Amino acid sequence: MEKQWFVLHTLTGQENKAQRSIEARVKLERMEDFVGRCEIPTERITEKKNGKKTAEETKAMADKMMEIIAEFGPMKDTDPSSDEAQAQVVKLQSYTSDNYYKCSDEILAGLGQMYVAGGEFTDN
Repeated sequence: MEKQWFVLHTLTGQENKAQRSIEARVKLERMEDFVGRCEIPTERITEKKNGKKTAEETKAMADKMMEIIAEFGPMKDTDPSSDEAQAQVVKLQSYTSDNYYKCSDEILAGLGQMYVAGGEFTDN
């Protein structure tokens, strides 16, 4: 069976807990052959505090991704083939490919279908 990728949306601050839970369940169910890895994209930011440099991890990449997705909201009544909507699609696909994985047209279409299908994706 070929592995597939999935993106999970968690509450802010609960990312590590969700990751630990998934990893524990994979081990418990002996599914290591089916689940390759569970990652939380982060980047390290160095700041100057009290005259000293400190390094902190931030979920900036995930925040930026959610920001791009949120920009689709005001376009909900816009024709999907409009220049504005298509530019936003390109922005999302490029950001995903640059920061996470190669986001092919097929993967992007699958994401769109999940959101259109409803349930938790549209409730949030």
